[in-house]
Amino acid sequence: DTLSPVLKHFIDDTGLAPKRTGCVSNACASSHAAVWLATHWLNAGFVSRVAVIAVDEVGPFVAQGFRALGA
Repeated sequence: DTLSPVLKHFIDDTGLAPKRTGCVSNACASSHAAVWLATHWLNAGFVSRVAVIAVDEVGPFVAQGFRALGA
């Protein structure tokens, strides 16, 4: 996934030390999926705090999806 290096760079630059990280890429539903995953981690007790950081990358996967929809 092309966003994992961006996430790693952000973590390195900020000096954060997260217990868990993850990149969610579901085109238009990414924010919803990321919030669901964050809620799951919180409810399961995996973490006590979560930061959801959003970025969109219009790469081949997203572009093809919109082409398939005729958008």
